[in-house]
Parts: sequence; C-alpha cells; structure tokens
Amino acid sequence: FYLQDKGGGLLCLLYSIVLSKGFKELSNDMQDQHEQPLIDIEDKITFSLSNLMLTGTATPYLHNGVMPVEFTEEFDFGDGKVGIIGRNDIGFLAWNADENFMFNLNLGSRLKTPIFPIWVTCIKNS
Repeated sequence: FYLQDKGGGLLCLLYSIVLSKGFKELSNDMQDQHEQPLIDIEDKITFSLSNLMLTGTATPYLHNGVMPVEFTEEFDFGDGKVGIIGRNDIGFLAWNADENFMFNLNLGSRLKTPIFPIWVTCIKNS
C-alpha cells in the first residue's frame, strides 16, 4: 500500500506529523498564518510544514529568534514573529534568481549551519 504508485504513503506521513504535533499547538506555531494550508494549491509544501518536519516547530518564518513587531508591516500576533529558535540537526538552504524573493525570505544562520552536514534545499521554489 505505501510503496504503490498511487499509494497513500505521503498522506500517512502528513497525518502522522500533524497528529503528533496536535492541532492547537500547530495553530499556535503557525502564528499569523494559522489559517493557511500546509500544502498549497500547487502541491508545494509551505515553510510551516517544512519547518515542522525539520525542527519540530511549524513556524512559517526562517529568520533567527524573534523579530520585533516594529520591523514588520501589518502584523498583530503577540510580541513578534517567532522564527528558528535554536540551531538544528539538519539545515535548510534556498536559492532563487529573484533577489527580492531571497531578501524577503530572510533565511537565518541557524538553518544555514546545522549540527550535521545535511541540508534540505529549495531551488526556485521547488
């Protein structure tokens, strides 16, 4: 069932991840984006889901620590945007030819420099 071409292995993995975290905790982790789906309409996972799988926290942000509200626009969730709190075992790297996209991504050093030399990559949003 899990290894068939049309099997439900990916769906079972997603259910396992979400149910292990719990819906209330997942919603809290996602902060101001708690109403957004974990997989978008183009079948791409969001940063919330990738961070949940990599770090155990479903934050939609990739920066280090907490970004104060005064540095953000139209944000009304708590005291700031919570990003990656600590250095992770597995890293995350992103590349896109659009410099604006890369600047707005704000990828922090805690994901760039993991404990183990293993990185998940996002190239051109794929």
